[in-house]
Amino acid sequence: MSVGQVQKTQKGTTYREARSPNGLTKLLTITGHAINLKARAMLIWGAALGLLGALFVALYPSISGSGAGMEQMVSSMPDAMREMVGFGAGAFSSVESWLNGEMLGFLVPLALSFFPILVASSAIAGAEEDGTIDILMGNPLSRWQFATGRFLAAAVLLLGIVTIMGAATWLTAVIADVDLALGSMAAGSLTLWALCIFFGGLALLLSAVLHRRFLALAIPAALLIVMYFVDALAGSVEFFETIQPLSAFNYYGSAVQNGMDWANFSVLTGATVVLAGLAVLIFHRRDIYN
Repeated sequence: MSVGQVQKTQKGTTYREARSPNGLTKLLTITGHAINLKARAMLIWGAALGLLGALFVALYPSISGSGAGMEQMVSSMPDAMREMVGFGAGAFSSVESWLNGEMLGFLVPLALSFFPILVASSAIAGAEEDGTIDILMGNPLSRWQFATGRFLAAAVLLLGIVTIMGAATWLTAVIADVDLALGSMAAGSLTLWALCIFFGGLALLLSAVLHRRFLALAIPAALLIVMYFVDALAGSVEFFETIQPLSAFNYYGSAVQNGMDWANFSVLTGATVVLAGLAVLIFHRRDIYN
């Protein structure tokens, strides 16, 4: 007898009655389905960023050999420019500071944040626009399970990407005999996940409120850029310094270089949970567009 079925007997006739799966099973099913749809994208993103990390690690021995000249070049840059690209004092003194300045402090956060934005913006508004939400909601599935499952899938996929990236970067360091601590790379990858999934939570909320995939994608993408420049230029522009606490990048830090800041990590993940929770609540209470 298969799972979810009950055998009954009436007047000598045996038949089976279907039993509806519980809420957790439904949630895991929709999450697994969404992960399966984007698994290839996860592998591509992870491999691409892993190769990028491997490249920076492989370049570090030659860069560190000319550290004095590189430090002099960086010190000659305007302060605002150094802040924007993530170069601080001692930027070439260790592979962790090198990765923070060249990779995890500037390039990768801006690029990778688009992945959860793309996935989460399509979760509700995208399903409404392409007409698949009617088919999905025609199943014995509640709205909160649908929205939560799709967002959990984005979080798991993003975690897979940063794990692949971190593992490839660290393994390259081991092969190239570069002193990169596994704990430092893990801290940098986990903090990167927290920052990027925040923008995914924002995209999910806008996907539930605005009903339009383009707006749910464009607004978080614009805020991503604005928040980055607010945080990067806070030391040079007084107004930006005043509003810096409103930027998600203010809580990102340099975990690969300075270690895990669990307080800031909690702020980012807590804000993400609030955004996703609001999205689920709003979607639960409104009409579905088709």
